[in-house]
Amino acid sequence: MPAAITNISTYVPEVSVDTDEVNKRLTCNEKTDLEWMQQMTGIEQRFFSVDDETMEQMIDKCINGTDVLQNADMILLSTMSDLTRGELAKVLADCYQAEVTQINHGCAGFIFGLKEAQKLIQENEYDKVAIITIEQMSRVVDWEDRNTAVLFGDACAVASVESCCAGAPGEILEVITRICW
Repeated sequence: MPAAITNISTYVPEVSVDTDEVNKRLTCNEKTDLEWMQQMTGIEQRFFSVDDETMEQMIDKCINGTDVLQNADMILLSTMSDLTRGELAKVLADCYQAEVTQINHGCAGFIFGLKEAQKLIQENEYDKVAIITIEQMSRVVDWEDRNTAVLFGDACAVASVESCCAGAPGEILEVITRICW
């Protein structure tokens, strides 16, 4: 049975931080050339959560007014910044009455989640799988390390994947997850 992305919702926090502000936040002695930073990363701005904003609140803001998580049988949670080591997955399982599996694939988490959701739908294990990708890297980034601190921000995206007819809008044809080193 083919699978399709049937809904997607996104959220970025209120605080927009440009490259100059990131450079000011760096605590290492060696500041980074702003032009180089933008050329090498392509990133001109990031979004950071306000101090008291939780990951649960970010997810709530992301799905507010949508049915993206409604009737999900399985939630695939992709995050590297859940410092509670699984507490967010437990909260989601209780709140949405769904199975939750946490996947930790860093920046490629959504792609791995999409491939897994497609497989679960195709094998008729679930009718609807939701993928939640959420990060609050501004809280865990090492501001001493200018090579990585300039890359990260905070955001949330939720997508639902369901069975569909061949050729339906949103049908997932192929997800390539080959890793090249």
